[in-house]
Amino acid sequence: LEAQVQSARAQQPAAFKAVASVKGHRYETYKNYRNPIPTVSRELRGLGAPALMPMLEALALNQPARGTPIDTEWDALAAGMLEAVGVLRDARARPVLLAAFESNARPAVIAAAGRALGRLGGDPELAMLTKHAVKGDARFLEAIGGLGQMRRIEAAKHLAGILTTTKDDAVVEATADALGTL
Repeated sequence: LEAQVQSARAQQPAAFKAVASVKGHRYETYKNYRNPIPTVSRELRGLGAPALMPMLEALALNQPARGTPIDTEWDALAAGMLEAVGVLRDARARPVLLAAFESNARPAVIAAAGRALGRLGGDPELAMLTKHAVKGDARFLEAIGGLGQMRRIEAAKHLAGILTTTKDDAVVEATADALGTL
């Protein structure tokens, strides 16, 4: 990954600068939103495929320096990057997404990693998400969200099985939402 990032940095320095200059997670920007919640997902998705390596670098190799102690702002930055990487559906992101999903990050970041894994849609991602989409797993709800992004019949069957065997309202809501997305 480091070699790929260095190569991309030499070929597309503007993409690295663009990713580093996103503003939606900074208070001076999001305080002006109608719903003042930090978010950078749309901003990063708009950068397109050239932003893949800069985002992977920020997620896995060189995290941006913290200029503020507010966790929600950093969660928004990490989740936004994970969402944008997932939208690109590039298999080179798989190790970073897996590491983010299995990390000790906050729930919003793990959920974004799960959805990004689901968007990759391969057999390793299906296996990982179904492994965690069992009652009692710490990443149960996040895995359900990821399965909703899979667009595969196996994911739909697993989600339907969860829906028929649970009475927990949060699980029912997450599973129905995932099935609706799928």
